[in-house]
Amino acid sequence: MPRANRFLPVDASTAIDLFAKHHIVAIRRKRYGEISEVKHVQFGWMKPAEYYQLQKLHDLEPLLIKIIEGGYRLKQAIYGFEIEILGTDIPVPIGAGLMATMIGKIALSIKDGRNDQALLWSLALALPFGEIAAIWRLTQEALGISGDEPWWGFGKVQLPGLPFTPLPGEPGKPGEEF
Repeated sequence: MPRANRFLPVDASTAIDLFAKHHIVAIRRKRYGEISEVKHVQFGWMKPAEYYQLQKLHDLEPLLIKIIEGGYRLKQAIYGFEIEILGTDIPVPIGAGLMATMIGKIALSIKDGRNDQALLWSLALALPFGEIAAIWRLTQEALGISGDEPWWGFGKVQLPGLPFTPLPGEPGKPGEEF
């Protein structure tokens, strides 16, 4: 008895549409027509549930684009930030000073042989929301709380412990002996 065709027959326009919209190049079906596997152009054969989860990543695309766009709009706003000196119309570019500071940090890191720090400063200069990380690091350095740890560390900052106040009658209370 011949086996049933395991591939769904499709016409050329449907195949092109499946490939263009959903990146599907083939579909396997079970005996009664239920789809058993989908062949993705990059990831190969997968179960329909796995393919569905992969397609849910497409729903995140508009959100990720908006987040990245917001990061670059923040970059534009920071670099374009100016203040005017009172009594004059002379603008002082504050954002350009941040950019110059970051470029200076890159140069100093390269000079000191700290290629990892130079890379971090370069990424902060280029990537969206990098200015927030740079301002955080510069604030740490200005307050003297930065060390050799990664940028997101808190440096030498230690949270103070709770003061020791023993209960009355406990050993260790000032003026009492053990």
